This record gives sequence, structure tokens and C-alpha cells, in this order.
Amino acid sequence: MNKDPENLLKELIQHEVKRGNAIWKEIEDTSTLEKMLVALTKAELDGIRKLYEFSGISSLNKTKLAHELAQLIPAHFDQILYKLDEERYSFLKKLLKNGGSIPATPPYEIDKLISLKKYGLVFPIMEDGERFIIMPAELMDRFQELDGTELKACIRRNTEWITLTQGMLYYYGVMEHKDIINSLRKLTGKEVEVDDYFEVLRASEDYYGEIEMTYFGIKDLVIEDADEVIKQQEMRPDLDYCPFTKQQLLKAGEPEYVEWTPAMKDVKQFIQNNYDVPSDEADAILGDFSDQIKSGGSLNDIILFIQEEFEFPNAAAFQEMVDKAVKLYNTTPQWALKGYSPAGLGKGQETSEAAPDVTYGSNVVPFRAPDKTGRNEPCPCGSGKKYKKCCGK
Repeated sequence: MNKDPENLLKELIQHEVKRGNAIWKEIEDTSTLEKMLVALTKAELDGIRKLYEFSGISSLNKTKLAHELAQLIPAHFDQILYKLDEERYSFLKKLLKNGGSIPATPPYEIDKLISLKKYGLVFPIMEDGERFIIMPAELMDRFQELDGTELKACIRRNTEWITLTQGMLYYYGVMEHKDIINSLRKLTGKEVEVDDYFEVLRASEDYYGEIEMTYFGIKDLVIEDADEVIKQQEMRPDLDYCPFTKQQLLKAGEPEYVEWTPAMKDVKQFIQNNYDVPSDEADAILGDFSDQIKSGGSLNDIILFIQEEFEFPNAAAFQEMVDKAVKLYNTTPQWALKGYSPAGLGKGQETSEAAPDVTYGSNVVPFRAPDKTGRNEPCPCGSGKKYKKCCGK
């Protein structure tokens, strides 16, 4: 028997709250890396060992394993530092500047803290009821030794790789490994060492929660069936990926990016003219419209989605919104079309399989008010993420 959706949501929220609370530990002595490692569970220590690929110590008990890791992590700290990007590098610099300890206010995203913690980079701790993020003294010392021209150049390279990859997946949804590597080489004008690139992406995958690496390629995290998207892309074998400039992709690779097309702006203007909706909330709603279209949702799906967000006073107002939604649908890049929009495909690519503009009939169901947490509202679980990227997945 299926669970009631409301009860299932409550369970998901409770799980995320427990997960978040679990990362904060009471550690009496934070003077050394070893003392902080001892406070972790054996499973957490094993996780660190595996990430660094330390061999020959898996059979040690917890205390001895913590001791060995305390010696090995600083000695191999460069392995992790050279996989980081600007955001994580700057965060470590902030810790260094503040003597290795900063209060966890405002709240940091749970997944980002867990990602840093699993490498032994930082330790979220509780002290007198307050939450702090600590970087062990041994790692601060090692960080200062390694922090030079070579590391900074590597950080810039990694940042470009990660941002361009996220930008490409914003438009294309999913790409095979070879296509990503070839595209990066063209965009950067530089050779891309495959092993280095994938190590950098793996280290960023759970930190940002934007992409997912699979056996065949890399996909946008919101895609549920990447094989189906690839299947649809392969139905147009002569269609190349829609060409975007490097600057366009870098912009699209930023978190929460939304491409503001004329049709998008038109819909936003309609929303703000007819509803008491703040500009940032209208932006979030339009971002969801875009996500629905990119992922292959039909126009009917989009109309139903609109129904969850708005109530219309009459049929004329509803039809006006539908007309604008049709234009938005036809001008939004779609993953199945390799980044082309239905309207732009015929213009930008000579192909007998150009997708026609879509029209929408007048047979619709009555609009209904939303009865759940808004997809762009903060998730009730306290993760710091939007509901759509947390318990609302």
C-alpha cells in the first residue's frame, strides 16, 4: 500500500533534519587532527581512507586508524587541494584567516559541509550549544605550504572545468564522456587530461549537487531517465549540439542560473502585473517553468504546472497566460534537441527533422490553488536548499 504523500513528506523532512543534526559533534579537544578524527565513527574514518586511497590500514581498529590517518592526510593533502575550485579554496582561506575556526552562521548547506568533512578538510563541531566549523592546525600549516602560484593556477583551471560542464548540461541535459572532453578542449583551447578532469568532477559532484556522473557520461542531476534523453538526441544523428560561446556556458554554469529570453520576461511581466508576487519569487517560478520545458515536459504539463502556482479570475486571463506559455515553450532550449528550442531548431540547423512550433487548444481543466510547500521555498527540513532540490525531488 502506498504511503500518503503528506506522511511521506514528513518522513523525508525528519530524515533530513536528523541527517543535518548528525554532522555536528561535541568534541572536547580540537587541538590536533588526530583528536578530531578519534571523535568520528569507524565508518566515517573508513570513508576518508577510501577517498584518499590509503592501503594497508583497513583492518586497524578505530583508534589506530585515526592515528594513521592523522599522519597520512597532511602528507597527501595536495591530492585534495588540487581537485578544489574557487569556492572551496576561498572557504579554506577564510578558515585560515580566522585561525581555523568560524561560527556556522548563517547556516551552511548540509551537503557542502558533508562533502568537505568526508575528506577530513573541516570538522563541524558543537561547543557550548553553538555550532562551529574547524580546520585542524596540521592542515592549516600544510595549506600554507602548498598555497602558491601552481595551486592557484590549478584552482582556476578546475573552476573553469566545473562551471563549463555545468553550463553545458544546463543546455544539453546529458553528454557522453567523449563529447564533454572534446567540447572542453575546443572551449578552453587547451589539452584536457581525462583522468585529472574526472577526479576534479568527482570531488565536486556531491558538493554542488548539480550534476551526476554515470558510466556513459555526465547528466544534469534533475534528469530521472538519462537513457531516454540520449535516445531522443540520437533520433537526430545529423544534429550537432547547439553552439554556445564560452561566456554563455560559464554564465549558465553558475548556481540557479536562468536564461532570460524575451518570452521569459514577457511571462514575468504578466505575473507581476496581475499578482502580488515579489520579483525574486517570480524569477523562481519562471526558473521552474524553464526546468519543466528543458526536461521534455509537454505543453500540457507546463499548463498543469501553472495551475499549481496561480489562480485566474476568468477564462480570458487564463488564455492570455496560455498564449504566453506557448511562446515560452517554443523559445526555450530543450535537452532532447541538444540545446535548441523548437522555434530555433529550424533556423539554426539545416535538418529535415526540425521540430515544429507547438500550439495549445482551449480544453483545460479548472485552475486550483497549490496545497503544498512551494517548490522554490526553503525546504522545511532546514537543509538550506530549495524544496525542489531537497525533499521535493
